[in-house]
Amino acid sequence: MSDPDDLYTLRNLFWSGNYQAAINEANGLTKLSALLKNEKSEFLYRSYLALGQYSIILSEIKDNSSTSLGLRAIRNLAVFLNDPNTKASSLAAMNEIIKYINISNGSSEKSAILIASVFFIYDDNLKEVLRLSTLTTSFEMKAVLVQIYLRMDRLDLAQQQLKAMKTLDEDHILTGLATAWIHLYSGIAKAQEAAYIYEELIDKFGGSALLLNGLAVSKLHLAQYDEAETVLQEALTKAPSDPDSLANLIVVSQHLSRPAEVINRYLSQ
Repeated sequence: MSDPDDLYTLRNLFWSGNYQAAINEANGLTKLSALLKNEKSEFLYRSYLALGQYSIILSEIKDNSSTSLGLRAIRNLAVFLNDPNTKASSLAAMNEIIKYINISNGSSEKSAILIASVFFIYDDNLKEVLRLSTLTTSFEMKAVLVQIYLRMDRLDLAQQQLKAMKTLDEDHILTGLATAWIHLYSGIAKAQEAAYIYEELIDKFGGSALLLNGLAVSKLHLAQYDEAETVLQEALTKAPSDPDSLANLIVVSQHLSRPAEVINRYLSQ
């Protein structure tokens, strides 16, 4: 019998987009090994990153050699997202972090590679993301590659990556999400299957803005605009300023011929 995974709930809350719940879970985890404490901190600060609360990250993560590579990468990404004018210095700092990555794939190295990949996605440097992906075998990176290949219109490569994920863990939340992404990429023919996946994930992990938007996009593909609007309004109650929810609501409102003042209200939020 394998040992219990003390970070199982934390990881799944983060991956399902329940960022505040992930923060609460992390704050309650006090009896961990040194290795798990560091990974817990990485998911904690990645949750603050996802919520756009960059000041907390910048004040709490120290920019020095005693800080793990994963946390240093998170801090560097927060610097850039907080002020895009720091792109050049942030790029130099991220490249410096990459130099120290140990391909032994320790937890911190995996996180550093992943966060560096996110930085290069913002920089639209997909070539560098693909290069970094060769340095890690982490499951989360495989999910990132599915997104990258779909962005490159390489459905064949995305499907290959998904097949590898299913072989490793068919029931993993990231496998479910990657399957839904590929279904949505495929258009109306697979939209209902994507909707079923998102509904199942919402039942299991709760209706985060991330999962609700996935369900709403599925409904949009199916031309179920009233249902999509209801789902997106629920998403806004979870995250009132979420840009994806607002953008999708504008699209839905246009399909439903909502008054111009309703659409303008979403635009101004």
